[in-house]
Amino acid sequence: MDDNTIKSLDFDAVCLPPDKQIPLHSQSTWELSCVITGEGTRVLGDVSERFSAGDTVLIPPATPHCWYFDRSKTDAEGNIENVSIFFHDELLANLQALFPEMSAPMANITAQKSAIIFSGESREAIYSTMLRMRNETSAKRLLSLLEILLIIAEDKTGRAISGVQPMSRQQMRIAQIKSFVNCNYMHKISIDEIASHIGMSRSSFCSFFKREMGQTFTEYLNEKRIELACELLEDKEMNINEVGQAVGIPDTPYFCRFFKTIKGVTPTEYRTNKKCFNGLDGL
Repeated sequence: MDDNTIKSLDFDAVCLPPDKQIPLHSQSTWELSCVITGEGTRVLGDVSERFSAGDTVLIPPATPHCWYFDRSKTDAEGNIENVSIFFHDELLANLQALFPEMSAPMANITAQKSAIIFSGESREAIYSTMLRMRNETSAKRLLSLLEILLIIAEDKTGRAISGVQPMSRQQMRIAQIKSFVNCNYMHKISIDEIASHIGMSRSSFCSFFKREMGQTFTEYLNEKRIELACELLEDKEMNINEVGQAVGIPDTPYFCRFFKTIKGVTPTEYRTNKKCFNGLDGL
């Protein structure tokens, strides 16, 4: 078959290191994706949410999106795995035109303007079918896609991500940076690493971030870590050393000094004050 032949769908099954995943982007096709291995932060336009294995999403054309995978949540070989299907509006239109029985179901999908996060039986059915498609021929994959489209058209439990707005180049970069930090704050993050991640030189990145965010990247990262540390300090099961480790500051004495610089109290004092405050709430 000629490699230039137009296909009804593109099927993509990948198993690769987390940092090789495609960054924030948009395309002219619909995309249906499910995560097999991995967890992290999913970005749909200006909406960021945590995801885990089994996450199954339908994304309309022109919607900026990406999955940022935690580097510590991989398989034994250090890889994540996901499966995606890409198809054009023309496929839905052709199904409507050629098969009267498909007219209403395809119209339901075409009218969908928001990304949909599937759950329950619909997610299980879509997920299992997409896994099966990894071992199918192109012709069988088309039949499987039709099966999936009918499930989507009849789904009543999916959660729509509404209000997703087109993003400027600057907004997309900031979203990439925030998502990368959300997934990797527990590790050492250098300015060179984050600059390379979004395709900028170190100096250009520093100027861009300061202009857009009003603070340096290091200041932003440090504030994020302390913000997360405050949340973890409410967990009675974690000691101070474990909290510092969890937010990417493994040197406990330094973590305590740095925490006090930002919050004005030590981690222990913060935990004690928070506990007393929560106790008053129950009076």
